[in-house]
Amino acid sequence: MRLAMYQPARERQCKWRIGAAIDGFMLDLEAAIAAYNREETADAPAVDLPANILELLRRGDEALEAVRRVHEWAHSCRTATPDTRMFIPLDDCVLDAPLRPGKLITLARNYHEHVVEHGLTHTGNVPSASIKASSSLTGPYDDIARPTVERQLDYETELAVVIGRRCKNVPQARAYEVIAGYTVLCDIVARQVLKIERAAGNQFLGKMFDSFGPLGPWLVTKDEVPAPMNLTIRTRVNGELRQHSNTARMIWNIPQLVAYFSQATLEPGDIISTGTPAGVAAARKPHESPWFLCPGDLIECEVEGVGLLRNRVVEDTSGPASWDWTAQ
Repeated sequence: MRLAMYQPARERQCKWRIGAAIDGFMLDLEAAIAAYNREETADAPAVDLPANILELLRRGDEALEAVRRVHEWAHSCRTATPDTRMFIPLDDCVLDAPLRPGKLITLARNYHEHVVEHGLTHTGNVPSASIKASSSLTGPYDDIARPTVERQLDYETELAVVIGRRCKNVPQARAYEVIAGYTVLCDIVARQVLKIERAAGNQFLGKMFDSFGPLGPWLVTKDEVPAPMNLTIRTRVNGELRQHSNTARMIWNIPQLVAYFSQATLEPGDIISTGTPAGVAAARKPHESPWFLCPGDLIECEVEGVGLLRNRVVEDTSGPASWDWTAQ
């Protein structure tokens, strides 16, 4: 399944609801479950739909399996007699990030060629990562706001692993058992701010400004991604190919990452974003400036079999910065 949080474009003031993308349409799971409960549950418990995907994951495997039954039933109904009450053209939908996790762990230096392009030779004996605030997440087609203090806005396309159950100390051999599925993260970086922060011994705002995490377009359940360690990754800016790699080139693979980070309890919906390959603007030679994102640029981030993000860069119009970065 490809689970999404969406609104019909004609109803932008309504609440976000759970849907499932099927063949160019969005299945309205609320309408589908209502129909399913009327027609198919005379001898079985009715299916209940939570308010969002994060809550669905928290309810466990049985809840997800119940939604899957409705999904399959609705798909068979659409094949026989299309129901416009249940199926909305994707072009008529507005999508939000599929979930807002409690923990969003983003890997650094997890592709060999990305390490090399930064002039490094050693990655350390454990994965390198940081926490990205859920408040920085935005929808898969929403604008990315460049802060007024920043002129070196960079991009990092990443495969994001979504945890499906509460777990701790998961051995590598059982890592895929605790995974619900996958999505795509565009990890936006304010390089100038990040450089100042790192000089002070920390990393915070450089990756946490509002809109610095386009996510989606949906959560693809793991049964639809049988080989997550062999997926093509691409980034395009204004149609120009900037990143082109494969998840097979990770230094720390998905089972290793789950084993390492699950030493601290992972909760349903937590995300481990597996890092970006070579091709970021900051590593361009001989001069990186022309490669940074500017207002008006269109960035497209794609992971094979998972999804494509498409975001326009705009100038932040929220007002003047509350910190004087020129004094740094």
